[in-house]
Amino acid sequence: MLAYCKSLPKAELHAHLNGSVSVRAIEKLIELRKRSEPDYKADDRVLSTAKAQDKIRTLADAFLMFPLIQALTQTSEAVTLATVEVISEFNDDNVKYLELRTTPRENTVTSMSKVDYIEAVLAGIARCSERLPIIVRLLLSIDRRQEVADASETVDLAIEFAKSKNARVVGVELSGDPKFDGRKFLPLFQKAREHGLKIALHLAESCDWMEELSEMLALPPDRIGHGTLLHNDPVHTAVIRENSIPLEICLTSNFICQTTKTFKDSHLDFWFSRKHPVCLCTDDQGVFDTYLSKEFEIASETFNLTKQDLFDTSLCGLRCGFAPKEELYAIERIWALFAKEHALKYSSLCD
Repeated sequence: MLAYCKSLPKAELHAHLNGSVSVRAIEKLIELRKRSEPDYKADDRVLSTAKAQDKIRTLADAFLMFPLIQALTQTSEAVTLATVEVISEFNDDNVKYLELRTTPRENTVTSMSKVDYIEAVLAGIARCSERLPIIVRLLLSIDRRQEVADASETVDLAIEFAKSKNARVVGVELSGDPKFDGRKFLPLFQKAREHGLKIALHLAESCDWMEELSEMLALPPDRIGHGTLLHNDPVHTAVIRENSIPLEICLTSNFICQTTKTFKDSHLDFWFSRKHPVCLCTDDQGVFDTYLSKEFEIASETFNLTKQDLFDTSLCGLRCGFAPKEELYAIERIWALFAKEHALKYSSLCD
């Protein structure tokens, strides 16, 4: 089934830029760093953990890698390189539509501003669009730990960048430690929506932090990240189903972070069996050592999904994308051709 999953055209809607940086990309970033700092040496313990073969990645392993990736992306050149590498690896996995998400950050040492950071990511996207058959769009992230003023700046930047001629910024998202209440950002998300931006919210990742849900769902978001525990509450489930809010489900991430004890415990089956829109995603494919085809294979093996089921899920992912609908319709021709070649059922939205 893995071969089929690799051949399947796919849409990735939940990919954090830093978390998607692979070992291969880290090595290239180290080479870049050494051009300006010949004596630079990365932590051997982190590198050996990252390079370990045939070892299931743990949350502790992931937490070791994040600081290294952060340290290696302190200049615009490094951010662009990281972006190019991440996009290239998704392209290698036959991902045809990709939404990256990242929190704009500045670095006073290298004089990289938040605008510089966003422009560096967009430069990487532009470079890949010239040579790779993949469409990439960008969501700017608000970290739950941020102050409202910082988050407001992110929304303003998203609005401004979305106005550009070749606008690749299509939305804003909320992520980060679920212990921090996200309700203080609701007026900002409303502002973003009023300016034509889409909204994705990480919700219900922990049973200890569910108080915000009713107000967050009342927005409502255009997509929900994870939503791991939402199906346990009939009231919230009803709201999600009434609004047909798609869920971005990341099987490996949920397992490694232990928000689900096993793959079988995933909420994927609950929503899929009810024909609710779900999107299989990687979350942090670099630090969690996964890729989207692997996520599809895991879903197939765990929940006995057929090739038709996997195709339908992949197509659903594309249709839940935040790019303008006319762009998504154009990309969908790839899925239509795949369905024809593999004798799968396919219905165009225009039918």
